[in-house]
Amino acid sequence: MLDRESYLQRVGYAGNAVSGLVDLAALVQAHQMSVPWENLAVFLDEPQALSIDVLFERIVAQRRGGTCWELNFLFAALLDELGFQASFLCAQSWDPRNSDWTPPFDHMVLSISISGHDYLVDVGLGKALLPPLPLHRECAVSEGCRMRIEGRWRIIDQMHPRTTEWKVAYRFELTAFSPDDFVPQYRLRHTTSGSHFTDNWFVAMAGRSGVSRLIDTYLVDAGRASGAEKLTPANLHDRLSRVFGLDLKGRVPRLSEGVRAAWSAVDGGL
Repeated sequence: MLDRESYLQRVGYAGNAVSGLVDLAALVQAHQMSVPWENLAVFLDEPQALSIDVLFERIVAQRRGGTCWELNFLFAALLDELGFQASFLCAQSWDPRNSDWTPPFDHMVLSISISGHDYLVDVGLGKALLPPLPLHRECAVSEGCRMRIEGRWRIIDQMHPRTTEWKVAYRFELTAFSPDDFVPQYRLRHTTSGSHFTDNWFVAMAGRSGVSRLIDTYLVDAGRASGAEKLTPANLHDRLSRVFGLDLKGRVPRLSEGVRAAWSAVDGGL
């Protein structure tokens, strides 16, 4: 059961109503700045499913985050409650290690119809404040993202914050799919070793000062000028709470190999 008032409170949306493009853009930004991309559910052995009940409990009730499929799936359910028409689009991320696209359904994005026009919405990117983008034309946005059209593909690029070089993020087509079509790839990524979904702790959340991110024990807080710091057993819960708003209720996720190696030399390590 989705309680929309609790969901809106979770993301800190202060508007009185959500009805048009301006309201949608404000809601999307509030979500991106409040709910992180994170895969800690894998390391906490928590339920993982494209289920409104499962994801509402974790993301809203427990004030946690999720992966792209989970965040966009639950957000689509909220938009449906608010009267928007949402469709699920199949996206493929660019894999720079292999210089190739990841398999179909490796990323989920949304198409939202407003007054006869369709807009891209993605609250599951974690790496940028990406506003709703019109799907019928190419466009660039001030947050360092742009959308290009190449044949049947829409391609999202991101600007590197230091070099200002454009990097490909993902591509997608406009064919709508059912959430069930994403389930095989979702399950594969959440259960198979060999990717950051299962091999590394990963948390990321965009904000006005940039992107805060955690990869195993490497933590960057975009809100502070001090640069990167190391996550330790002693500061784990404080940093997750302060930087990402996550409360694990004192639980410690199963250690990834990277965390285990880094903490083995720390006094009092787990």
